[in-house]
Amino acid sequence: MNNELVALQRLLAQRNAQLTELASDLERRVADRTAQLRASNEELETLAYAMAHDLRSPARHVAALAELLEPAVNGSARERQWLALMRASANHQCALVEDILEYLRLGSAHLSRDHIDMKEEARLAIEHTSATYPASSLEWTLGELPPAFADRALVRAILHNLVDNAAKFSSGRAGAAVEIRAQGGEAGAEYIVQDNGVGFDQHLAGQLFKPFGRLHPAADYPGTGIGLAIVKRLVTRHGGRVWAESAPGQGATFHFTLRGPSGA
Repeated sequence: MNNELVALQRLLAQRNAQLTELASDLERRVADRTAQLRASNEELETLAYAMAHDLRSPARHVAALAELLEPAVNGSARERQWLALMRASANHQCALVEDILEYLRLGSAHLSRDHIDMKEEARLAIEHTSATYPASSLEWTLGELPPAFADRALVRAILHNLVDNAAKFSSGRAGAAVEIRAQGGEAGAEYIVQDNGVGFDQHLAGQLFKPFGRLHPAADYPGTGIGLAIVKRLVTRHGGRVWAESAPGQGATFHFTLRGPSGA
């Protein structure tokens, strides 16, 4: 009986050793694969940054030359229209390249956490956005916002893009209003930016946070389609979550969370 027990213990020890070896091998493979994916992503981002950077100068040159040529062109109305279109397209490409570079820069920037007065940051976002939209066209409401433990520059970019997005899609409507508020405490605070603008189909909400994920015509609502993708990337870097709720013609509500002051 003792011999059988000893044999069983040896067998269990062997199996445990095998399982430990398998687990270690799996961990090594996962670590290697993660390192490969990280290196691949870094290479792709470096290539994208270089391409965007190199495209910026030619686009600026085309826009500047078109602007210089417009007053000197004495051709037909169609020719002048073509020149104006060329300038507008070049300017749009410049803006697009700048936003792509910003998306890449913010996404790879060092994350430095600090205690942030979110209400003050929201006030600055409103002040910045109000310069683009007449004061009489929008009613702003700023509620109490719990402080956050996050990267100040990245949070500023999150709020700026969300507030600008709300203003863009509501400012053309009568009684346009944007509200910034929060619910929950510091550790589980949920920040909210709500407008009463054109809204969108809730089934398409997932597209909003993808680069160039437009749900409305660019001719009606100018922009590059990068802003909400920046928001998604920066919120995710903080370990938070962002989502949107809406219906056509009934405005949109954007929610995002960040880690609490403890970093938990």
